[in-house]
Amino acid sequence: MIALGFVLTTMAGFFLAASNLDAGTLVTQALIVFAIVLPIMIFGIYLYVTSDEATSNLSETELQLKMIDIIREQGRVSLAELATDLNINIGTITQLVEDLDALDLFTGYIDWGNSVIYAVRPNELQDENP
Repeated sequence: MIALGFVLTTMAGFFLAASNLDAGTLVTQALIVFAIVLPIMIFGIYLYVTSDEATSNLSETELQLKMIDIIREQGRVSLAELATDLNINIGTITQLVEDLDALDLFTGYIDWGNSVIYAVRPNELQDENP
């Protein structure tokens, strides 16, 4: 929504700049565009600010416990999937994982290169092809 507001404002700005209107008409049209675009941008900002609201009431520990439950259930999960499942941004997920790892509370394996977390370490994986 925020990007849409910027695009509409830019397009309107180019249109108004290219038009041969007197100053009064130009100001009037600019105010009309502003009145249309402003609510769109405010709504976009509102959505952005409240996007983490669903989990904002959860403590960091509760988020980490939910994250560990998801990893154990699925066995392997990407950071992006965790972010989607917990409805928080990827940066927060990364920080939560780093905190768990630093405290030695996570016994699985984190493949930072591929942004994937495994429930067990690679040496604990059983070879399915004997």
